[in-house]
Amino acid sequence: MRNFGYDAGDGQSVADFLVHETATIVAAEARRFVAVAAYADCYGPEAHTPTGVPGEPKLRTFGGDGTPEVLGLTSQEVGALLGRSPVAGSHQLQDALDVRHRHPQTWARLLETCTADAPGVDPALAAGMVQVWQARAVAKACHTAGLTLEQARWVDAEITPLLGHLPWSTLLNVLAERIIAADPDAAEARRADEERRAYVAAGQANEHGMKTLVANARAGDVIALLAMLDLLAGCLKTDGVDGTRDELRAHAVGIIANPATALTLLLRHAIKDQTPASVEPAEPTPSDETTSLVEPLETTHDDALPLVEPVETIPLVEPVETTRSDVEDLFADRRIDPREADAGPPPGTDPRDTDSLDPDDRPPDDDPRVSSAPDCSMRHLGGVEGLAGLLALLGMRIDPTRLTPKRVLYLHLNESSFDRDRNGAVRFEDEQPITGGHLLELLAGTRVTLKPVIDLANTRSVERYEVPDDLREAVQLSAPRSLSPWAPTSSRATSVDMDHAQEYDPDATADDAPDHEPQTRLDNLGPLHRGAHRLKTHQRGWTCRQPRPGVRYWRSRHGYVYRVDPTGTHPLGKHDMTAFQAGVDADHAAHLNGHDLDITATLAAMRDIGWLHAA
Repeated sequence: MRNFGYDAGDGQSVADFLVHETATIVAAEARRFVAVAAYADCYGPEAHTPTGVPGEPKLRTFGGDGTPEVLGLTSQEVGALLGRSPVAGSHQLQDALDVRHRHPQTWARLLETCTADAPGVDPALAAGMVQVWQARAVAKACHTAGLTLEQARWVDAEITPLLGHLPWSTLLNVLAERIIAADPDAAEARRADEERRAYVAAGQANEHGMKTLVANARAGDVIALLAMLDLLAGCLKTDGVDGTRDELRAHAVGIIANPATALTLLLRHAIKDQTPASVEPAEPTPSDETTSLVEPLETTHDDALPLVEPVETIPLVEPVETTRSDVEDLFADRRIDPREADAGPPPGTDPRDTDSLDPDDRPPDDDPRVSSAPDCSMRHLGGVEGLAGLLALLGMRIDPTRLTPKRVLYLHLNESSFDRDRNGAVRFEDEQPITGGHLLELLAGTRVTLKPVIDLANTRSVERYEVPDDLREAVQLSAPRSLSPWAPTSSRATSVDMDHAQEYDPDATADDAPDHEPQTRLDNLGPLHRGAHRLKTHQRGWTCRQPRPGVRYWRSRHGYVYRVDPTGTHPLGKHDMTAFQAGVDADHAAHLNGHDLDITATLAAMRDIGWLHAA
């Protein structure tokens, strides 16, 4: 039976059809998008002849900085031609003009996409070409951020090589980082505006007594909250409470809503975790009667915390103030002063400057220039140091860090991240990028432990199937995502396995060959999410090779080849096994010659052996 040009029941025939149809659709959409920009050219300033009649169409700028004017009613015509609404036509016109004039490199790749279905072009390559929806999303993000023509073209140069290769969710993070880097001050202003839209809301309880909690808050606060829920969930798990991680987290929401209950649970586990000598009543100071403020009452429950009865009014615990200056030493040798972010506009230009206000309108503070608003970052509570003071008042000596959650965050930044004239973006792995000023706010009030950069060249190898923690971390650093085509899954996700590219042989030993290398090593390990791992293991016809750390080649059972590396997925067309292995060998040779992660050099080497089409 034949349907639409393929043989039903023949997997190879259907696979080839899907590849060809995808190339046709991608190319047709690109040609249509280019035609929208050409249509705008037909109704620009040259086509405008004012008549003075009221209501006549006028010239307007649909795109951002650097785009030409077009007659205003053109958008409605575009919408009608595409079978869309006038608003949709306006968006199409805006994006087409933005891409052509503000993103020239993306536009050039779109013109290549227009020929993805041309005779002689391998249709499988269309999967790695720039598609219209991707180009529109990039242009719209830069337009919405208000980037100038020069800034938008800088982002274009940074993003275009990644389009079509990175998973879309990953590329959005890179795009956000580049937009911040293009104009850090504007990014800070947008962040301040967004923080004013923070909220916490709850839906109605359902018939089972369950209620949904929704919050839009600062990323650092949400990360800290989730870490605390995980800490409480771990305490519950230790106490024998059954449930999945999510169920225990939900249980912890009720506990954290009652600070006394949460502190009781945390203290009890902190006491259990410490040696008896580390938990003892604080010795009273005879010379200062006011230091002994509480007396423990006897209790018959071994695990219960000693209750406290106030002997006299307990004064407030004096917090150890933690501000931005506490973390500025981290950046002391940089070319800018991080406190520069605190410097506002000249007096008289800042709407927050209250010097010009009438006395009755000023905030009720001793210093009229100091806001009376509460410190929303909660640093005024003193953090770990304040908790230590509280424990001392309670007559207990407990390491307060045992009561605070710990989280390892991998920070991606470079020297230019501290040069406000060029760059200002930093990124926590698996999180959205932030500005340098935002980073200082997140670190303030926390205890930061800096760890040295891992030297991948000196990563150890072992002759056993289990992957040591240090080697696992090195693999995750060399491959931030699952090494399967277009997979967005982080290599640190719980659903990701450390896979041996060459299947582990428990019977292989160093005696088998003089040049035998341990099988569990950096260039033979790669992260794979569970589905890709099962595909590699159980789906007949799929072949996987790893010529270097962080790079894998896949050949599907229908002959389509994909290269996956930290820059994304690169479809390489349809090839037999001999050509596939030759391409892998060429990549390995490029790696030995020092072309690490250089896709351009590697593909050039493959073309030299006639593996890839010149296009």
